[in-house]
Amino acid sequence: MAKGPGLLREMNEKRTLSFLRQNKTSSRQELADVLDVSKNTISLMIDRFIRDGLVREVGLDQSGVGRPRMQLSLISDAHQSAGILIRDERFEIVVTDYCGEMLESRQLPMNARDQALCLTRLSGLCNELIDKYPGLLGIGIAVPGLVDPVNGVVHYSSHLGWRNVAVTEFLSPRVSVPVHVLNRVKAAALSPLNIVPEHAESTFYIRIDEGVGGAFLIGNDIVHGASRTAGEIGHIVVRPDGPLCTCGRHGCLESVVSTSAILQRLGKTGLNSVSDEQFSILLESALIENGPLGLEEQTMENAGRDLGTAIATIINLFNPQYVVVDSPYNAIRAFKEAATLTAGDGALPYPFQHTEIIFVRTTLSSAWGMALAMIHQFETPNY
Repeated sequence: MAKGPGLLREMNEKRTLSFLRQNKTSSRQELADVLDVSKNTISLMIDRFIRDGLVREVGLDQSGVGRPRMQLSLISDAHQSAGILIRDERFEIVVTDYCGEMLESRQLPMNARDQALCLTRLSGLCNELIDKYPGLLGIGIAVPGLVDPVNGVVHYSSHLGWRNVAVTEFLSPRVSVPVHVLNRVKAAALSPLNIVPEHAESTFYIRIDEGVGGAFLIGNDIVHGASRTAGEIGHIVVRPDGPLCTCGRHGCLESVVSTSAILQRLGKTGLNSVSDEQFSILLESALIENGPLGLEEQTMENAGRDLGTAIATIINLFNPQYVVVDSPYNAIRAFKEAATLTAGDGALPYPFQHTEIIFVRTTLSSAWGMALAMIHQFETPNY
């Protein structure tokens, strides 16, 4: 751990790399001004970065006033970062360059309910990635369930059947790069949505698939809460007389809008976990069988109302600038309209008018978000 002058130098280096990553190009003078560091300090750092193959000069900026300044840019492929999502039947893997652009994405079959086998295979996969990418900064692991991100412990995952699994403790002696473990929805909230400004004041992210989860972000930072459970929107009760949820209560949002709940209502029983592609096919099949104004549309309209009830609670409690709904139902107009109208009816008018509800569908978002989380962790000085 750096101390004194060493810590200050590390802080300046990380801030410089972070600024270049987010702003693409900059000059030595601009870096000195923005970071409030002397021009000499910046010049020494940049010279070292150029020697180490992290930064390059990309030419003079002729557009400004006064003497043209040499522009600097990160060499994005000098470092890489990796994210892995553990699902019950597979690993989803994403590798990015230092600017967060995806270099590789793939899936590997895995029976994650066999905990010992899963952790052993995960360790091997991490080492394969380290061998393939010598500049790897770290590997982020996303897991569905209740996760302590500080200690890297999965306290409970109903999807995987895990309880109190110390993932970081298992991997750290076996893997030579930093490892970080995070709840899969919170990880997905960090992925590049490309619709919310990078420096948005606050965002509440909702992910619907085989479960329902949420994450509240202030800027780019996740609010975890005292017991690391902040954002658990899936267990807001929206129908007190609704079906039994896995948590033991009735009418939780997850019990009425998760993909397994919707498939059951559409008559597609016996399917607890399907891929996004499989779900789209099944939903399209239900639409054909039931007609465009039949069971499918009514079911999705009801799901939208249930979601809107939960969104109204979020708006009233947190007053987010954006609410992002990441769901496989977003192509269905009845679902989106019902969610938005119900949220408007249930939320206080003033905060509702200042909240933008956005519907998106992302793929590989949890693994991608974990890769970006490792970049952010690398840019955080080690106090």
